[in-house]
Amino acid sequence: AYETIKSVLPTNKNNPPENSLQVPLFVSNFYHGIEGPSFGKSSNVNYTGTCAWMLWLTVNYTLGAKATVNGLVLNPNLPSGWTKAGIKRRYKNAVYDIEIVTGTKRAIYVDGELYNNEFLPYASGRTYKVLAVC
Repeated sequence: AYETIKSVLPTNKNNPPENSLQVPLFVSNFYHGIEGPSFGKSSNVNYTGTCAWMLWLTVNYTLGAKATVNGLVLNPNLPSGWTKAGIKRRYKNAVYDIEIVTGTKRAIYVDGELYNNEFLPYASGRTYKVLAVC
């Protein structure tokens, strides 16, 4: 997923703005395919939802901080080569300051304590310090 996201960014070195004609202020909703006369060129549509979808995918599936009806689930899947990442995630009226690091054994710590529940704890108005080892 990470490689796909990088490939569609307007700063992709394999299809730079000089070739794609993609203005690097937004993310294109498509690029013309290999069989067309405009191969590699951007749609140049600046009113797409692509950027929002990419953010949603990154937060929910790469960083793994996914909001559900029952609570916030944390299941990070960092790309190979990443050793750490972080995100501040709001869920309802709570804030989760999440640090993600690679390690040998998956674990989640909330406010310094090992946490073994599918959903992160929730109390309105609270800020939680979360460490995820993946």
